[in-house]
Amino acid sequence: MQARVSDIVEKVTKTLEEIIVRKYLGYTHIPRNDFISRHTSRFSQTLLNSSPQSTTVILDGTYLYIQKSSNFELQKMTFSLHKFRNLVKPMMIISTTGYILDVEGLYFADNDNNDANIFKSMLEEEEGFNKFFQEGDNIVLDRGFRDCIAEIEERNYIVLMPSLLDKKKKQFTTSEGNQSRRVTMIRWLVEAVNGRIKNVFKFFDSTIPITYHTKLWSFFRIACAISNLFFPPLFMDNDEQDQIVGNCLERMSLNTNPLQEKIEEEQIEKKTHLLN
Repeated sequence: MQARVSDIVEKVTKTLEEIIVRKYLGYTHIPRNDFISRHTSRFSQTLLNSSPQSTTVILDGTYLYIQKSSNFELQKMTFSLHKFRNLVKPMMIISTTGYILDVEGLYFADNDNNDANIFKSMLEEEEGFNKFFQEGDNIVLDRGFRDCIAEIEERNYIVLMPSLLDKKKKQFTTSEGNQSRRVTMIRWLVEAVNGRIKNVFKFFDSTIPITYHTKLWSFFRIACAISNLFFPPLFMDNDEQDQIVGNCLERMSLNTNPLQEKIEEEQIEKKTHLLN
């Protein structure tokens, strides 16, 4: 009976990969111009002052928790010192509407596979990511990618990442804070996509039996392709969004922070008050 079930799962998986994944996921499933016109939001293009020929994507690794393996080598490679759990990591490449362009991986959880190192390995390949994207495209990242900024800029991509606070500073300048907010206004989509996948496909939201680890890559890609096919965009342009981005750009040029100036002038941060 178990062999029969395994055989059915294998056949269904291959069929879904051929019919759905091939058409709705991967760098080759959609022409670049179609991706720009259909899955690059006007909001992000305006906020980032991008050219109509460029696009913007958000990258981030997510976690799929798996059972501890009896195989020592596999158990060691999947144990995360950050999460103190066994896991594998897909690297998500998301558009500014929430469309999943592709998923790279699965990567093990050892120290060599942090987000920066994973992206470095992706940039070393001439196919895949580098074949689809071009000079001047925007790459939105979190601070976990800070160690691969040089490699990204060598490809003439534009790096968009929240500002890094200098050790000698207590807080960001007004312009640094505005830059971080601009990134945050776009980067939330990758978290929303990961949440949707785990919400809809509960299999990925719990600890996955280790017996599935060889099929997990196929299962996850099928789930992402189904999400692209059947679910609406997580972000859609409208008049309200146009107004929001207009207000943001108007404030982006401000180099002063009246509230900060008032706090420093009156030395409010040094004052303590007793609460009755």
